[in-house]
This record gives sequence, C-alpha cells and structure tokens, in this order.
Amino acid sequence: MITDCVAAILFVFSGTMALFGSITNADWLLKSNQVAFFVKTVGQKGARIFYAILGMGGIAAGICIFIRANNVVF
Repeated sequence: MITDCVAAILFVFSGTMALFGSITNADWLLKSNQVAFFVKTVGQKGARIFYAILGMGGIAAGICIFIRANNVVF
C-alpha cells in the first residue's frame, strides 16, 4: 500500500511538472538535448501540446492509483 502511494505521488509530481513546463514554455523542458529531435520533428507547439497531454495523463494515473490503493468509493 505504501508503494502504491509513493507511485501515485511520483505520477502526480511528474505529470504536474510536464504540464507546468508545457504551459509556461519552459526552457528546461523544451530545450534539453533529449527532447531536441522531438521538438524538431513536431515543432515547439506540437511538443507543448504533447507534454500537456502527457502531464494530464500522469496526474490522472496518479489519482487512479491512489484511489485504487486506498479503496476509495464514491
């Protein structure tokens, strides 16, 4: 159960960072060497949209993991 909570926190944190980086057009996200080929291929706007979707997916996955680990029922 603790490992599930840690995984949920990591998903939410990384999703938040990706979403924040895409919204603010952060240099640390879009100008890194690992992302340069991707940005050249789809363009900066396409990369920002991709990272925004990726960030929202990470946040959603973290919330789902947390709900499932703690047996939350709505």
